Amino acid sequence: MLKRKRSLNTDSLAALSASVLAAIVGLLLALVILLICDAKNAWPGFLTLITGGIREGGIKAIGDILYQAMPIMMCGAGLAFAFKANVFNIGGGGQFLMGSFVAIYTAIKWEFLPGVLRWIVPLIVAALSGALWALIPGLLKAYRNVNVIISTIMMNYLARYLVNSLIKASIYNVTTGQSKSIPAAAKMPTLGLDKLFPGSSANIGIFITIAVCIIIHIILNKTTFGYELKACGLNAAACKYAGIREKRTIVVSIMISGALVALGGALLYLSGSGRNIRVYDTQPTEGFTGISIAILANNSPLGVILSSLFISFLTIGGQYIQSYGFVKEIVNIVTSSVIYLSAFTLLLRVFFDSAARKRQAKLSHTESEKGVTT
Repeated sequence: MLKRKRSLNTDSLAALSASVLAAIVGLLLALVILLICDAKNAWPGFLTLITGGIREGGIKAIGDILYQAMPIMMCGAGLAFAFKANVFNIGGGGQFLMGSFVAIYTAIKWEFLPGVLRWIVPLIVAALSGALWALIPGLLKAYRNVNVIISTIMMNYLARYLVNSLIKASIYNVTTGQSKSIPAAAKMPTLGLDKLFPGSSANIGIFITIAVCIIIHIILNKTTFGYELKACGLNAAACKYAGIREKRTIVVSIMISGALVALGGALLYLSGSGRNIRVYDTQPTEGFTGISIAILANNSPLGVILSSLFISFLTIGGQYIQSYGFVKEIVNIVTSSVIYLSAFTLLLRVFFDSAARKRQAKLSHTESEKGVTT
């Protein structure tokens, strides 16, 4: 039992060390990029970046950080859930789009809904649309062993063209080139966050995302289904012989993943920030950012909360460094470098795992030798 606890502590420490080091390396790279672009303003710009723009934006910047973290936190949680089952759902972009469109459509068209149902029902329907969209690659993986990475990527393209067509056919505003605005009754309540962080778009959505992350953590670590899901992720063949229905686990895990990612899209557009969905020529970045967040968090739902806040922190800070003369493209390069360097977390974790296990083996060997001597 003692050895098992030591192993768990070693694994957790290795994962945390890898994530922290990846973040530090990303920030150092950001500083180098700023120095190359403008050495004079690089340091004050970097300080603005790592303080999330709070030096310039004050309390509003904090609200913006919470608003920015909301959709990517949900995407990260959904993708981390699938990754735990060894189902590499790369279809976050398409699922995010489907959830966004369905939420806006129901918010605009379903005027018969009373009271709080005007925003609650669109959230639920959006999550269902994401689950159904993810069902197709899930079934292909479970029953035909089709590579889930390829199938989910292809579903991204299908979602983009389908949503573009549906927007033009149903909720398109020719004047703005975007969807029609959702009515005030369908916007999520702010719960006083608009007064706490005046000028920002912070709302109840941040509490919903944090609650979802906590629920996922409980499901993965305290339920039979969570145990089966993680077991299938480690060894699907062994699970089959142990009586675990691995096909069902694959399908259910990717459906839940798709539902959460789609819910992220719904939360973004029902937040009352004035943002409307447009006809996309590229995939929305939130789906891909969610992959980096899940990796940076080591697929931990609670870690997703911290990693998404960290990425949001940098994103808002990156917006404020434009006041030091850095153009928007440089800001995008800086923040993207930090985000995608999180992929090194996997490599760093392998290194830390190996070093930690060697130390553990050496310690065990020393203890056994003492026992023999005694």
